[in-house]
Amino acid sequence: MSLDAYQAHILEHYKRPRNFGALEDATATARDVNTVCGDDITIHLRVAEDGTIGDILPNLAVLATFAAVIMVIGGWRLRTVLTR
Repeated sequence: MSLDAYQAHILEHYKRPRNFGALEDATATARDVNTVCGDDITIHLRVAEDGTIGDILPNLAVLATFAAVIMVIGGWRLRTVLTR
């Protein structure tokens, strides 16, 4: 993906956010803060018994970028995500 296409993709997610908020009955929740830029992210996951990631909802300042990540890893097995 070219830089221009990437920037347009991120801008689209910024203008029309999706896939964010709190996830009821999350099976895993993680929070991290990037002290360099100040990004603060909390991620809620619902992982099926077979290890497949079902629902992913972030609550964060960098929503546009993470919304694009969700579109990529949704449906992957958790083991795949953790080893990449």
